[in-house]
Amino acid sequence: MRGELSEQHRPVTRFGWRKLMTVGQFSVSLIFMIVVATLWSQLRFLAVVDYGFQKENLVTFELKGNDAATLAAEMIQDHRVSGVATASILIAGNSLQGGEVQRERGGEKMPVHQIAADLQYVPVMGLQLVAGKNFPPDANPNREQYILLNEKAVAHFGLGTPNQALGQTLWLSDSLPVTVAGVLRDFNYRPLKEQIKPFALRFVPQQSNIMHVRLHPGDPGQALAALESIWKKVDPVHPFEPSFMEEKMRNAYRDIELLSGLLTFFAMLGLSLACLGLLGMVTYATSTKVKEIGIRKVLGATVMEVVLFLSRHFLLLLAIAIVIAMPLGYLLSKQILNMFAAQVAASWLILVGCSALLLALGLSTIGVQSLKAALANPVKSLRSE
Repeated sequence: MRGELSEQHRPVTRFGWRKLMTVGQFSVSLIFMIVVATLWSQLRFLAVVDYGFQKENLVTFELKGNDAATLAAEMIQDHRVSGVATASILIAGNSLQGGEVQRERGGEKMPVHQIAADLQYVPVMGLQLVAGKNFPPDANPNREQYILLNEKAVAHFGLGTPNQALGQTLWLSDSLPVTVAGVLRDFNYRPLKEQIKPFALRFVPQQSNIMHVRLHPGDPGQALAALESIWKKVDPVHPFEPSFMEEKMRNAYRDIELLSGLLTFFAMLGLSLACLGLLGMVTYATSTKVKEIGIRKVLGATVMEVVLFLSRHFLLLLAIAIVIAMPLGYLLSKQILNMFAAQVAASWLILVGCSALLLALGLSTIGVQSLKAALANPVKSLRSE
């Protein structure tokens, strides 16, 4: 007798574990879906957010040892080019230069991010000055005299207001005095995963390694061909390898794109397995209720009533999975968004949309098998029983 009871309860226990596993699989899949949708939303936001400079229609390339002044003089003559500038590194990417600033010689050394650039860098990049002016046109390129600071640096170094900072002297490397010529509006010189910090723009054109060419709006194909022709005339040895600034900036978030792709794969894998498990459970449940389905139909039950009778327990499993996954997905998305200094809000639309998609996939899985059982001939079902 015990053996018979054991055999009777074993399928029930197995079926219960299947329910638990199905709820778990759907919950994990929904969490992944919410996180993936949030990440893609954040990436779209990063593509359109204002970085504080003009990233559109901006071509960049390495100088590869060529004379910047010679290339700039040739390229600026092309009618498709509106400006040319050089700098030591590319902003808004993963490159970074650091230095130290002192309020007075021998004083406390304060860290600052910095870039060496030429006179045209500020206007070509579209940087905005909140006080003062750009480097003076007569500034000596061989003897550094002036510096531009961002608003964060002015506050961090205790220079007062932006206007009060103008004309003050700072020391670089404890030996080089420079005068604050202007104050730049804070801009994102690093990827938006990081906060804006003290920044200095130094007039040291001979340290330039990158050239920036601002194009007029329009088809860039002909402009790039013209730039390549000029490059080959100046440097027939090295290849011309231009990139658009927006493309370079997207590369700074390549790790986020890879993570999103990986999570998408696991979300789809988990969802597929969950749907297969759910399909197996529905098939098993309908096979054990063939006689009951036949009796209900003989007594006048409609197809929809039979489908709802077979589906209600499985709909409850989906509802439980959604209730579990929505708050967990929301909290995990918030934690991931905290990686970014500028971020989108964790949207309830994403939660509802992902839950609706999960519910639609689950309903289609349940509905196909339930509808098949509901449409079966009740006479045949009862006769086979």
